[in-house]
Amino acid sequence: FSLRLWKYSLKDGSLEQFINGDLTGFPDGVDCAWKGFTSKLSNSCYAVMPSAMTPIMKVVQKIGHPFDMFFRTILLGLPKFLAPPVKLYGGVLEINMESNTMQNRVRCVQDPDGTDIGMLTGVTVHDDKLYLGSLRNDYIGVYDDTE
Repeated sequence: FSLRLWKYSLKDGSLEQFINGDLTGFPDGVDCAWKGFTSKLSNSCYAVMPSAMTPIMKVVQKIGHPFDMFFRTILLGLPKFLAPPVKLYGGVLEINMESNTMQNRVRCVQDPDGTDIGMLTGVTVHDDKLYLGSLRNDYIGVYDDTE
């Protein structure tokens, strides 16, 4: 899955490509921490990724629109026993809105095999911690990056 994010300036109306790159999974829930709300995490946005990118989805993505939508529709319509397996995965994407360099704008924190927490669908930022909601786990994950 490719992420493209554009930054629009309210001062002069200019448009700048802020992020352009491939992701390890599919982004879902998003939350942002702005100046004044938290200290270390301010001016960052966080997106959770419930599932990793599977090889078949990488192929479908390369086909291009509108054919990719057609193949996705077919995949979603398959009976469960024929559908490609969902890889257990947990990932949080951090987007630093104040970074001046492309390399420091995106950071990904992962649980590649979903052993601690997987199928993340929600993130909330509060008191320098990320609270993570999951479809598979019966607890709320807490990520503290201050230690």
